[in-house]
Amino acid sequence: MENQLSPEAMDVIKKARAVEAKLKSLGATQAIEEMPNPSNQSPLPTEPQVKPQQVKVNTGNLEEVKEYDTFVELTNLPSKGKFYSEPLKVQPMKVPDLILIQGIDDDNMTSRFTDIFARRIRGVSPLDIVLIDEYYISLWMRNATFPTYFFPHEGYTCNKCNFEVPSNMAEFGFNQIEVKTNLDTLIDAFEEKGFVEEELPISKQIIKIHPRRRIHLARAEQILKDNYYSKNIEPPEGTSELLHLISPIEFGPVSDLRKIFTYIQSDDFDPIDYVELIKICAKYILTEEVVVNFNCADPNCKEVTSISGYPFRHEIYVPINENKRSETSKD
Repeated sequence: MENQLSPEAMDVIKKARAVEAKLKSLGATQAIEEMPNPSNQSPLPTEPQVKPQQVKVNTGNLEEVKEYDTFVELTNLPSKGKFYSEPLKVQPMKVPDLILIQGIDDDNMTSRFTDIFARRIRGVSPLDIVLIDEYYISLWMRNATFPTYFFPHEGYTCNKCNFEVPSNMAEFGFNQIEVKTNLDTLIDAFEEKGFVEEELPISKQIIKIHPRRRIHLARAEQILKDNYYSKNIEPPEGTSELLHLISPIEFGPVSDLRKIFTYIQSDDFDPIDYVELIKICAKYILTEEVVVNFNCADPNCKEVTSISGYPFRHEIYVPINENKRSETSKD
């Protein structure tokens, strides 16, 4: 018989069938639902109630309340707005936002941008923003706040003439930024229900996979903080990656990430289902890549060189050391 299974593979299948029988006897979701949350842990983030940012203007004996500036609808989002019920509108940052950004580190980045987005975005909750839009929105806000300042870059080599362009000649405008995504390959899967359903092969559990949003990132980071970072413990290798990978899923009616995370690491979860779960989650990740398109600084060349990747740095948003654009520079 061709492709006959090895004894080791047969042992895995026997174990899987034993676990399957056990899960069926318990009820597929019961095993997850009955797992208690660890005590003394913070509640996971929920959608905030966003109030309009307002400023009081003294008009003599009367006090008039007005919103700051007009919010601008973003029509070139990497997600194409496919995952929002309302248009996403943004306004430039203010000084309190810049102060928050200057104090950003790995521990507070998500929470601080949530505060900034809550003040400067309308139409979409800050935590409901899909992750492929987040960086683009922040770069748009930076450009709208400092429209006469370039974005810095470390330099590059022209694809055509091999001219080594130094960092002081590699600054660029916002219109040179392009965000490439895999949206077109996944939008049909998400568009009908807003999520995708897949069945695990052994337990027959139905898994719902949602587009990755900032709420999923915030929940994963809260669990890491409670379980490890707050105790000055480094997470075991692969733990952080696994937690972020499964953060947008539900097991049937169970959406509590803590319970799901505990369950899939337990002896009750079948190894074959575990492998398939990882494959399923990876299959439906919406990804983005920031690309900067440079025109060669050599006037005799002008070749367009596309450089992939533009890492987040908080100094990008407060351009104290950056050059202003000349009046002849293109946006």
